Amino acid sequence: MRQSSPQPHFKSELPAAEGSPGPAVKIAERMREQVGVPQRRTSTDHDPGLKLTGKTPARASSRYQREALLLLAESMPQKVWTSDAQGVKTYCNRRYLDFTGISSVAEMNIRWHECVHPEDRRLVRETWANALATGEPYTLSYRLRRHDGVYRHVLARAVPVRGDDGQIEQWLVTTTDIHEQAVAEELLRRTEKLAAAARIAASIAHEINNEVAAVTNALYLALQAKELSPSTRQYLKLADQELARIARATTQTLQFYKQSVAPALASLRELTAFPACGKTQPL
Repeated sequence: MRQSSPQPHFKSELPAAEGSPGPAVKIAERMREQVGVPQRRTSTDHDPGLKLTGKTPARASSRYQREALLLLAESMPQKVWTSDAQGVKTYCNRRYLDFTGISSVAEMNIRWHECVHPEDRRLVRETWANALATGEPYTLSYRLRRHDGVYRHVLARAVPVRGDDGQIEQWLVTTTDIHEQAVAEELLRRTEKLAAAARIAASIAHEINNEVAAVTNALYLALQAKELSPSTRQYLKLADQELARIARATTQTLQFYKQSVAPALASLRELTAFPACGKTQPL
């Protein structure tokens, strides 16, 4: 049983000057953009217990911004984390920590790669390193390990948060579970491959069947000749039997293709219950 983890904390790099948006507000705006939530009211309208005015100290403004960001991040359905400009994580929301089974941000900085599927680690590392080097946002799908060892397909989106001078102050990353969609797409790809193979096999079987029919007719006519020696007649009958076996095989192939394209009822749970990527959870 996993031990309960301490409540997460948000670490803001720069306090906001009085009357100006700080990093927390910028990150909150980025979060709204990530999940498509419009910003309808100003930050001072959200908390009736903390009213910011022109006389509000910068320290209170910065504290409110951090609390507002924390509330937003903890209420989102996505797994959310932030890092500084060098890529060191400064915050992970509770959903992310609970999913991975890692207890703190400090531990996450050390063990985050363990939560990524071994086949995806190199891609995730290279993509993250490239983003830190270039400052370019990215979208990446990979497999993330849950605390019980089950891998789930996720979609990560990372965007930089820049200061007034244009320099990156922090990174905001959201991770969305897309496992059901990924499994369905994989199933569709497999189905399309099977259908393509069936079409090719049917085409080949059709061509072979035509040739077999022609040779079979020729053998039938040859066997009607009365002047055939017993040995020749025996060989022709043997050839006719082998052609009949080939004809049955081609006919079965054609029937398989016709059956494979016919609509039929199926259980999605049974169709998707396969180990697509290690210990991956079925639908």
